[in-house]
Amino acid sequence: MKTQDEKFNLLKSNSTKIYPQKNDSFFKKIYQDKKELISLCKGLKGIKNINEEDLQVTTLKENNAIYVQIRNDLSFIIGSNIYFYEQQSYLNPNMPVRHGSYYFNTLSEIFGNAVFHSKTMKKIPRPILITFTNGNPKGVAREITKLSDMFLETSQKETSYGQIKINGRKQNYIEVYVEAIYLNHPDNAELLNKIPSLKGFAFFTQAVKTYQEQELSKNEAVEKAIDDTIKQGLLVNLLKKEREGVKSMIISQITSEEWATFKHQEGFAEGKSEGLLEGILEGRVEGLVEGRAKGLAEGRVEGRAEGLEDGKTQVAIALLDILDDETIALKTDLSTEKIALLRQEYSKI
Repeated sequence: MKTQDEKFNLLKSNSTKIYPQKNDSFFKKIYQDKKELISLCKGLKGIKNINEEDLQVTTLKENNAIYVQIRNDLSFIIGSNIYFYEQQSYLNPNMPVRHGSYYFNTLSEIFGNAVFHSKTMKKIPRPILITFTNGNPKGVAREITKLSDMFLETSQKETSYGQIKINGRKQNYIEVYVEAIYLNHPDNAELLNKIPSLKGFAFFTQAVKTYQEQELSKNEAVEKAIDDTIKQGLLVNLLKKEREGVKSMIISQITSEEWATFKHQEGFAEGKSEGLLEGILEGRVEGLVEGRAKGLAEGRVEGRAEGLEDGKTQVAIALLDILDDETIALKTDLSTEKIALLRQEYSKI
C-alpha cells in the first residue's frame, strides 16, 4: 500500500496528454444560434429582456481548451456574469477542475495575463458553471459537484493545514461548484418545456439511445431519431435544413463518445468502484481492466469481445506515460506489439 506522499508524487509524474479534436457536438451546433442561446439562458435563470447585442460569446478556441474528443462547451457573458455550459452523456466527476480551467483560461483570453500583474484590482465576471447530462445513475434531478471532493484524502490534522479560517470557520483556500442538470429526470420536464431547443436535444439523444438498445445500426438509429424529433415539433428547422450535416456529426459523436459509453458503462462503473478503493493509481490499472471485463461479462452478450478489447486499449493509452510496454502488456493482457503500435501512434499527436 503506497503512502499518501508516494501517491501524490506518482500523480505529479502522470501528466495526461490532451489531444485537441475539431469535432463540435450536436449540443454546440444547436446553440451556435444566438436566439437559442438566449432562450436557454432565459429558461435556466429566468432572465428577461436579453437581446443578441447583450450577449458576448467567449467560448475558447480549440488550441486553448481542454478538448479530448468532442467540443461540447459553451461560454458567454451577459451583464456581470459569465456562463459556462457543457453537455455530457454521463457526468464526469472531474468537472470542477475542467470548469475551473475553462473559467481561468477564458479570463486570460479576454483580458490578457498582463492585466492581472497590475497594481489595480481588475473586476471580472462572476462564473456560472453548469453541466447538462443525459445519463442519470443516481436518479436525481440536479446535483452539485465541488472541487474539494477531489482533494486527496488526508488525516483531519493534515486537512486543517490546507484550510484557512474565515469569520471563525475553516474553509478551503479554493472551491469550485458545478451544477449538474439531468435532462431526462421527470422533475426537469417543466424546465425543458420552457426551453424547446433543450427539450429537443434531450428527446433526440434519448431516442438515439433507445434505438441503440434495440441493436439498430448507428446510421439507422440516427435516422429514426431525427424523424421522431421532427414529428415532435422539436428542432425542426435545424434538422430539416441541415439533416445530412447533423447526421454525420451525430454518427461521429457516437463513434467517439456515446457509442463507447453505451458499450462500457457497466464495466466502467464496476471497475471504478472496485479499483479506485486502493487509490487512484493502483485502481487505475487492475480496477478498470478487471472491472470492465466483469461488467461486460454480466451485462452484455453482443459486443463483449469488441468492448473488452477497446476497454483494454483505452486503459493502455492512459498508461503510456507512466509504465513501460512490457508492464502495460502484462496489466492489460494486450501484446507488446499492440502496445508498441499505440505508443508510436500517440507519440505523433
